[in-house]
Amino acid sequence: MLNELAVPMIALGLSSDSSFIKKVLKTISPHKFGKKATSANPFEDNALTLKEFVKIFRKDQVSENLTELLITRIVAKRKQEQQVSRRAIERQMKLLSVVKGVTTYAVEEK
Repeated sequence: MLNELAVPMIALGLSSDSSFIKKVLKTISPHKFGKKATSANPFEDNALTLKEFVKIFRKDQVSENLTELLITRIVAKRKQEQQVSRRAIERQMKLLSVVKGVTTYAVEEK
């Protein structure tokens, strides 16, 4: 059951891994997925009802907070990816300037 929800959410970019989905499920139904769950693996044993599923996306304070959290995570992930990309470009530019400097120096010696 966890994978049935996690895979599409990850594919849509709404989550980076299944741990976030576990937190969402615990929030929506603590008696089924939280500390009060009776089974050893509640995320695989318990089915999500339509009412619980709708709670994830329904417009209310919980879903508004969830949406805000998702947006925050997506923005943070994109910024992190941009920083990694910028650093890689800066490293490439430094390497090119070093190589260019060595080449220029070698040509000037002749």
